[in-house]
Amino acid sequence: MNQGVLHRLENKRLLTRNMVLNLLGQGAPLLVALFSVPLLIKGLGIERFGILTIVWVLVGYLSILDFGLGRALTHFIAQEISGYLDSIAYRVIASGLIAMAMIGVVASLLGILVFPWIIENYFQFSADLLAETKATIYLIALAVPFTISSVGMRGLLEAQQRFDIVNGIRIPLGIMNYLGPLLIIPVSRSLVAAALVLVSIRVIAWIVYVYFMYRCYPELRQTKLPMPSLNTIRPLLRFGGMVSISNVLASIALYVDRFFVASILGTAQVAYYTTPFDAVTKLWVIPTAIMGVSFPALTSWSKMDFKRVRELYHRSMRVIFWLVTPAALVIIIFAEPLLKFWLGRDFSEQSHAILQILAAGVLINCLAQSSFGLIQAMGKPKITAIFHIIETPIYVMYMVMLTSTYGLIGTALAWFIRVLIGGALLFVTANFILKNADESITNTAKALVK
Repeated sequence: MNQGVLHRLENKRLLTRNMVLNLLGQGAPLLVALFSVPLLIKGLGIERFGILTIVWVLVGYLSILDFGLGRALTHFIAQEISGYLDSIAYRVIASGLIAMAMIGVVASLLGILVFPWIIENYFQFSADLLAETKATIYLIALAVPFTISSVGMRGLLEAQQRFDIVNGIRIPLGIMNYLGPLLIIPVSRSLVAAALVLVSIRVIAWIVYVYFMYRCYPELRQTKLPMPSLNTIRPLLRFGGMVSISNVLASIALYVDRFFVASILGTAQVAYYTTPFDAVTKLWVIPTAIMGVSFPALTSWSKMDFKRVRELYHRSMRVIFWLVTPAALVIIIFAEPLLKFWLGRDFSEQSHAILQILAAGVLINCLAQSSFGLIQAMGKPKITAIFHIIETPIYVMYMVMLTSTYGLIGTALAWFIRVLIGGALLFVTANFILKNADESITNTAKALVK
């Protein structure tokens, strides 16, 4: 297996193909979202749609509960590519997968106990929607074990550069995330029905992941499944623990704003913020796709060829820069007419300034993803964890203040300030790690304009 993966890493055309596949895999659902969102708003109403956006967040980001083991599996395998994955390594992999499944079950139970209480006590809902929302949350909690387990199996496939399989699963899953709730509206406007669809498609995706995992790692069939222990999965926990801190705090900082908007301004205002936010952050598919392929490659080359690490880092940042910048500028300049055409005059008046601020922040954040990926690929996730530990509570405090004072504009400004400061820290740190900060910064600047 290792020689085959090494050959794929040395094949620049294949790495480029995988980046394109990742872009298609993460971008294809956006085409469905473009026509689905207006229809969902019309079919569900503003308040139900606002709740659905929160459900999407819960479904999409339950993977942060994996304690970083998904990315740790990718890192563990990728850094061992030049050697031989012996029986001990496969026991570590198997233990990691079992641990993730067990974590998922515990997280599901906690979600069933905690989420409804939060919904009932900290959100402003119409009385007739409270019971429906609580039932929806119960269903979403059932998807947690499948979501977390799938993250681990996807990490195994990505370590072998099998992005053809990963995106063969990701595309239909992403499309049904929007199309599923839309197709159910003629039958029922209930959020419970929409949640049932979202949970069902994740269970199906999990089954497909299991099938391909055993095809790509046939040795796992012969590996005696051990009960996870600290000794067995310590190589994963060392890396994954820091990744988990970053993931949890980054997701809190990323989505806590909409929960405070719902609490401070009311759920009716959530859609005016989350809709432009969710629209412009679709640009994240570009750095996510690029760094999804680059991360295992950077990890592997960090053990063998540091020159290739530097080249791939600059190449990744250059591609992200040229793909994201034109789109972000178009959104900033034409935010008002674009929203008016897409969602109508009301949304345009309420949200176009918010969209402009968020688009500027997304541009900065996209460029920062290459530095973030490099830092973790070099085996230093503790650095990103420390950054998030420091910035998250500070961000929450001034975000609440700005939201209370300036409404949705204040919320957007708070988010922009966070990504600006965070992006600068990541960029400087990444270049410091490359051993020659001054030369790296100069080379990066030159690489962007080649």
